[in-house]
Amino acid sequence: MVFEITDKIIPVWNKEYEVNKFKKLTYDYDYISVSCVKHRSIKKEAYPKYVGYSHKNNCKVHGLGLLQEKILNKVPFDSVDGTSWFKMARFGRKNGKKINSDYIYNNQYELTFAELMEHIRFQEKMYNKWRWYHND
Repeated sequence: MVFEITDKIIPVWNKEYEVNKFKKLTYDYDYISVSCVKHRSIKKEAYPKYVGYSHKNNCKVHGLGLLQEKILNKVPFDSVDGTSWFKMARFGRKNGKKINSDYIYNNQYELTFAELMEHIRFQEKMYNKWRWYHND
């Protein structure tokens, strides 16, 4: 995997903006981000269209707040981020089930580490799925 640290700012496009602004961003920048957070996002069915349009203009797309495997299996985002990977240690919930708060308090480090390792496996899975598309 290739990781890069940069001080470059990536512009964010939200559904409140006009579609023409999105198109302009894909021409003006080589990397943009799209809000994928509930209530600020376009419909999930439109993600392929937006990502495809960006890629046709040689513009990469970052999905803000997007870790849904169902979507990432279908849409070749160039990068994504999210915090849902550590819900168990943060909210005491795993797969919709409540976990004893004393257990979480006493094992927060171990739970967070276990979730991080699971998320890294997920990241590697998505990387391997799409690397042919991104030519890495």
